Amino acid sequence: MARQWRQPVNEAERRGLFNGVRDNSLSHAGYIGRTLQNTPPSLRLGLRIACSPLDAIRPSTSEIRRAFLRVLNSPVITQFVAGVTDTSGSTWTSWEGNGRLNHAAVFAENPDQGTPTAWARILLPDPQPDQPSVFRDPLCADFVLHVEPRTRHGEHAPPVNLAIWHRRFIDSLAVPDAIATGLLAGDLRLSISDEPATKIAVWLEGRPDLSAMIDITNSRRLRGTQVSPWFGGYAVAAGTGDPPAALAIEWIRQMCDDSLHIDGYEPMLLTLSGP
Repeated sequence: MARQWRQPVNEAERRGLFNGVRDNSLSHAGYIGRTLQNTPPSLRLGLRIACSPLDAIRPSTSEIRRAFLRVLNSPVITQFVAGVTDTSGSTWTSWEGNGRLNHAAVFAENPDQGTPTAWARILLPDPQPDQPSVFRDPLCADFVLHVEPRTRHGEHAPPVNLAIWHRRFIDSLAVPDAIATGLLAGDLRLSISDEPATKIAVWLEGRPDLSAMIDITNSRRLRGTQVSPWFGGYAVAAGTGDPPAALAIEWIRQMCDDSLHIDGYEPMLLTLSGP
C-alpha cells in the first residue's frame, strides 16, 4: 500500500530538509566553474528518515557503499531518474564519501570525465557527532538525489508540460520506501522509526526561470508577475494523509500559484491522475 502524506504544519518541518538536505553538494571536476547564470536546470529530491544508528563494525564500510549502489540501481530509483533525464550508457559509481556515515555516487557514462547526469548522497545517523549541527538530526538518515534533465546527446532537455511533472512527482514519492526498506532496514539492518515522521521534498531550479524546465507556453500568466527560478514542494508521512497522486497534484497547484504565477490552470488539474 502506498504511503500517505500531509503538508508541513509549520516552517520547522520544512527547515530541517532545506538546511540539512537541500544545501548538500558533491565535489566533482565537472561541476567546477559553474556560476548562477550557467548552472543547468535540475530536480533534486531530499529525504529525512528516522532510524537507528549503524553498528560499530558491521556491515563494513565497503558493504555499505555497495548497498548504496544497489538501492540506486533499484527499479524505483531507476524509474524516477529515467523519467527526468536520458539514462543511455550511464551507470552509478561510488564517488567521494567520508567514513562510515557519509556515502555518495555519481551517474555518468565515464565518472572521471565530463559532468555527471546525476549524483546522490546518503548521510547515516550520527548520535555522537564531533560537532553537533543544527542542520542534522542525529536520529535520522538524510538522502539527496540530484538530477539534471538531459537529452540522449547530453544537451539540456527541453521543458515538459505539467502532466509530465505530475508523473515525476508521483515517482519521487515512491523513493522513501525504497530507501527505508531496501537500504536502511534491508541491507544495513537498521530499525526504522515513525518518530520523527519521514519527510520528503522536491526542489526545482532553472535559469533564467522555471520555463527552462516547465512548458507553460499555452498557459496564461498573471499580469505583473515573473516566473520564479525555483520551486520547493514538501510533505510529511502521515497515517491519514493524501495518496501520492493527490499530493503530486497539490505540488502542481503550489507551483502554479507560487512559482509560475499561472491564471486559470484549475481545469487542467482535473485531467491529472495516477495510482
